[in-house]
Amino acid sequence: MASAADDAAAVEDAEEPPKKRIYSVSVSPGGCICWRVSKPGHRHAYTVNHAREDAMAASRRVGSAPGLVYSVSTHNEDAAVLGRSPFTHTMRKEPAANFQWRNKPAVDAEAKLRAIETSLERMAQLHVTDRGASSSGPGRTQLPAEANPPPATTSLDDTAKSADIPPHDDLANSSRDPLPTTSLPSRFPPLRDLFSGPQLLSTMRAIRSDMESRMDHSPFKRRAFTSFPPPEYLLDLEQAVIEDIQLFCPTITRKHFLELAEQQYTGGAREKTAIDDPARWAIINALFATAVQWRTANDSFEDMSPMSWGYFKNAFSVFPELLISGGGVSTVEAMLTMATFLLGTTDARTTLQVASSAARTAQMMGLHRREAYTKLDAAQSRQHRRACWVAFIVDTEMTVRFGISPSFDLGQMNADLPDEGLASFNHAIGITCAEKTQCYARKLAELSRIRYKIHDQLSVDSIKAQAGPHHQAAVLALSAELEAWRNTFPDHLRPKLTAVVHDRELETHVVLLHVYYFDALIKIHTNLARLKSVSSHSLTLCQNPSWEASQGSYPNVQDAYEKCTAAARATVEILRLTPPHSFVHLWAMICYPVAACLILLWSALEDSTGAEAHANVRVLGQFVQFLAGLREEGCDVRNVLDGCSKFFKIAKYAVHTQRTIRLTRPLDEDENVREQLETLRLKLSGVTDWTHLAEGLLSNIPTLCAQARDVFSDILDSEKPGSDGYGPLAADMLKPHNHNFCFGP
Repeated sequence: MASAADDAAAVEDAEEPPKKRIYSVSVSPGGCICWRVSKPGHRHAYTVNHAREDAMAASRRVGSAPGLVYSVSTHNEDAAVLGRSPFTHTMRKEPAANFQWRNKPAVDAEAKLRAIETSLERMAQLHVTDRGASSSGPGRTQLPAEANPPPATTSLDDTAKSADIPPHDDLANSSRDPLPTTSLPSRFPPLRDLFSGPQLLSTMRAIRSDMESRMDHSPFKRRAFTSFPPPEYLLDLEQAVIEDIQLFCPTITRKHFLELAEQQYTGGAREKTAIDDPARWAIINALFATAVQWRTANDSFEDMSPMSWGYFKNAFSVFPELLISGGGVSTVEAMLTMATFLLGTTDARTTLQVASSAARTAQMMGLHRREAYTKLDAAQSRQHRRACWVAFIVDTEMTVRFGISPSFDLGQMNADLPDEGLASFNHAIGITCAEKTQCYARKLAELSRIRYKIHDQLSVDSIKAQAGPHHQAAVLALSAELEAWRNTFPDHLRPKLTAVVHDRELETHVVLLHVYYFDALIKIHTNLARLKSVSSHSLTLCQNPSWEASQGSYPNVQDAYEKCTAAARATVEILRLTPPHSFVHLWAMICYPVAACLILLWSALEDSTGAEAHANVRVLGQFVQFLAGLREEGCDVRNVLDGCSKFFKIAKYAVHTQRTIRLTRPLDEDENVREQLETLRLKLSGVTDWTHLAEGLLSNIPTLCAQARDVFSDILDSEKPGSDGYGPLAADMLKPHNHNFCFGP
């Protein structure tokens, strides 16, 4: 608003010759218009705010005085934000003779300008906006326009049309409803008015103060879901099986576990829920949860599951803390013990996250490098090497099962292999503790290196970049390395593709190594075996006499096909030699016999008249019987049993019933059934990894589940994903959310 001195100066100016005044119009992002009227040589200016519509009308009135043209300056920042070119209209003062005024009568320019100034001042007092008039109503409030909004641009019409604009008095006399003066219905103005009005700074300060008052600046809180039992109970339950329960992740030795338990219980009963060392807390809770499952009879598994999940929730509750602040080798061990428990569930996604975190933590600590432990004592050196290689073993297992790229780079690992064995494994293969090269963790690490190379060299993406001879050379090299590993076992314990004739049970650790061996053999030969449908079974992809003279003949499709089916049969048959143990350990390896069943189903459809067709169907039936026995014991294998029973019926129909019909009554063959079987055969022929397909049926990896639904949509009624995201064969009892391993409201 102009002061009294400004008004006096304006009167004096009226008596002098006309001086140039500058009228500028700018529009804020909120739609408010800012008028600024100034005179050369004067330090004062008039500033008035208007809505966008008023600005558009008033701006056209500025240059209507004859003999003078005053500037209307607009810079369209709104247009720039919206991607349109900003522009500026500027009109300079020119003599009246230079313009055609369309026969408009001449008027006193200075009087016109003073009238405009008076009109602008009156509008500033009205606080009128078109938006307020149009949006006023019950429950609608609006703040006054900001006194000095940031300038933005608006589009102005051609100023040559200013002569057609009504007199400026119409603008002052236009009737508008004033802004409501009632208080805001909430603490803060609506979003449309948040950045406008004279109270902008105070409003923003109030919002900030309110936000800060509602913040909790305290650190994350630890939480215990249950307390430890008396130390005698824990040690009695867990000490004897500490090595057996770590079948897939042999991380913690018995001696190390006793040390951790003693540290946890030191200080009395208070330590039962103390989390002063999150890594130790996670290790003891995760191992105790696994031990509870191991010691539970299968018919009582459902009743004891809440207890085991309660202790695992204890362990997992510190997982974020381990990620944020964990930095020692015990952090890697804690994550690996959590992965041990999770492998016995259907939740592959969480298992992957924990296993990957363990691998990355080991890398960040440099455990994969020999330099990390060369200056440590013997005990610490063994602990570091063991943690590193077990992390590598689990990481490779995740890659093999789910096709996820490994976290480790084998080429960068130079850490020595572990040499601390398990007493039960050493006894099973008849070695002493002094024979370091035969320890279980070392055997697993050696086999994991081969499995890593198989994924690296023979995956689908790798094969696309290989020529035929290179692929076959890789097959031969990996086959030779796998055979060399097999020969390190005593003869009576070596994995064999022939029918199993053992008359005694094998140690569980030995059975798992055999299963891993058969899976590696299948993966080596799968890509060649997929060419089974070509016309010639004896197809040789490449001939190289010099290579054959030194290394033997190249692998061919028929040999690869026979090895795959033989390894699949051996995977199922070795289950007969597995000693009775916990359902969760069976589930942790069940993906491999299920994958074997899928291979046998494909073989039955691909070569229903082959020499091994009946054997394939027989072995499929054995696995169905094995699952039926588990169900009678109380294990939740209903979904797997139903699915594999359908696979068995299809294979049996293709090998027995369909073959008989074609030989005796060819006209009676159902055309629809024949087409469905052919469609399924073609889908199975396109499978690149049988373990991935099996996990799509058993776990909750989205891409694998989608692949499984596509292949078995006509068999398992799995066209749509399950409501919980799991495959159709997943066990409900092993889904974490059924045990409140989830987030509440």
